[in-house]
Amino acid sequence: MSAQHEHAPEEKAGLWRRLNSWWGGEEMPSAGRSGAPAPNVRKAAAEATIWPKERLQVLEGLFGPGLDAPWVDEIHEPMLRELLLTEDSKAVVLGGGLGGPAARLAELSGSNTILLDDRVDVADLAQNWVSENGATLKVDRRDFFETGLKPGYADAIVAFGGFSHVRDKRRLFSHLLQILRPKGKIVFFDFFVTGMDPDCPEVAIWSALNERPQYLLQPNSFADQAYKIGFDYPDYRDVTDLHASSIRASFRKSVEVMRAAGPDAARLQPALVAELETWNRRLALIDSGEVRYFQTTVEFFGGSAVV
Repeated sequence: MSAQHEHAPEEKAGLWRRLNSWWGGEEMPSAGRSGAPAPNVRKAAAEATIWPKERLQVLEGLFGPGLDAPWVDEIHEPMLRELLLTEDSKAVVLGGGLGGPAARLAELSGSNTILLDDRVDVADLAQNWVSENGATLKVDRRDFFETGLKPGYADAIVAFGGFSHVRDKRRLFSHLLQILRPKGKIVFFDFFVTGMDPDCPEVAIWSALNERPQYLLQPNSFADQAYKIGFDYPDYRDVTDLHASSIRASFRKSVEVMRAAGPDAARLQPALVAELETWNRRLALIDSGEVRYFQTTVEFFGGSAVV
C-alpha cells in the first residue's frame, strides 16, 4: 500500500467517504485525531482503484451479470452436467470471480455450493452480487492452500478462472486432494504452455502485464505431478477456439456498452479500453501458438473404480 493511502490528507475526506460508502454500503467511520481515514477506509480506497464501479459496469455489459470473463454455454454447460451433482452434493468453486459462474453451478445442480476467492476485494464483490441476486450459495475469502474445509468435504471442486496465479501447484493440489471425496472431481479452466519453449517470452510478457503474475504449466509435467500427488492422469479438453471466439464476441458488445451508457459514455470509456486491452493481450497469447486453453479434469487415482 502506498504512502498516500497511509496518510491521506484531511482535505480529501470527502473522497474517502464516497469510496467507503460505495464499497461498504455504509457511512465512513469517524477518523482518529490525526484526521487520517480509518484502516478499513484506506483498504476500501485501495481496492476501489482495482475494481471501480466503472469497471464493474463495463464487465457486466461485456460478459453479463456476475461475470468478469466470458461465459460460454458450449464449454461450461456440458461440464456442469457431467459433474452429476445433486441436492445432496457439495461443490466448491475456487476463484469464481464476481459470483455468476458459481451461481449457475448451484442453480443447475441444486448442490450445496460454496464460493471461495483468495482476494478480499473480489470475495466482497461476489458476496454483494450473490446477496443482491438471491443466489443460493455461500461466499468467503480463503487461501486456496488452506480452505478450512474438512477432509472429504467436496464432491466437486471447480475453478472457472484457473490456477495460473498459484505458483506452488504441488501444495495446492495436495490440499485439494485432502478435501475431495473419493469419487469427486476437480475441474479447472486454464492456459497450458504447449509450444517448444516452456519459458517463452510471450508468456512472460503476458504475465508481467496481468493483475497478478501467472505461472503456467505444461500438460505432461502437470500430469506427472498430479500422479505423484495421488491423482489419475488428467483429462484435457482443448477449448481454445471456443474461448477465443467468446472473447471476440464480447469485443463486439463494446459498442452496445457505450450506447447504453448514454451521457456517461465518456466516463466509462477508459475502463472499457483497459478491459479490451486486457483481453486483447489474451488473444495475442493464443495467437502466438505457445499456449492452449484447456478444461482439465483430475480425479483420485483409481477413482473411477470406487463404489
